[in-house]
Amino acid sequence: GTVSINELSWLKKPPHPSKLFNVGDTVDVKITEIDEDKRKLACSIKQTKENPWSKLTDQFNVNDSFDTEVVNIVDFGIFVKVHEEIDGMVHVSDLDWDEKECQKILEGFKKGDKVKVKILEINIEKERISLGIKQLTNDPLQNFVDSNPLKSKVTGKIVELDEKFLKVELSDQVFGFIKKINLSRDKLEQKTDRFAVGEQVDSIIISVDQKSRSLNLSIKEIEIIDEKEALTKYGSSD
Repeated sequence: GTVSINELSWLKKPPHPSKLFNVGDTVDVKITEIDEDKRKLACSIKQTKENPWSKLTDQFNVNDSFDTEVVNIVDFGIFVKVHEEIDGMVHVSDLDWDEKECQKILEGFKKGDKVKVKILEINIEKERISLGIKQLTNDPLQNFVDSNPLKSKVTGKIVELDEKFLKVELSDQVFGFIKKINLSRDKLEQKTDRFAVGEQVDSIIISVDQKSRSLNLSIKEIEIIDEKEALTKYGSSD
């Protein structure tokens, strides 16, 4: 009888048979097909056991976290052991909140490394479980926005100058951008070369860019607010 590699284990990518069995081993199999013309028997080892995916949710739930080990490393992430015959994937983008660090972290992994992961999704039908490592800690961007909602005035340090924008560091792993048009109400003052790297600037949060994981800021908005307050206090633009 023949057991194909796909019938060795419930793992989607079982290891080479030589890593699971030796010649001379006694194993239980289930006959899945009888081909009398070719005088062949197709057998299965995995079908002698219950599909572990059917009871996975009895043991694990979304948002659970657990300690495990790395069993494989690929270009797009790492695979870790969830169950004896179930592996889960941590996508490279879910390794760290700072996307620039993700690739570096991925390259630092090796098989057998101990890691802690959080369950993001369980799909029994597709036999897929998605995991994350960065989700074990709060999103620094979301934490900052929770403390400083839209229209809040914030102070940050300029870390990059460009003809079209200023990049401002507001806190650890939280950055904002002030576009040229938002530097001032006065078009003549909408020049980035008025500023210097390392300078502290005040600005207003006008929107959150989830795609780039940054905040859009405006100095012009401060000027508008200041003028409104002055008009309220003194009664005229004069």
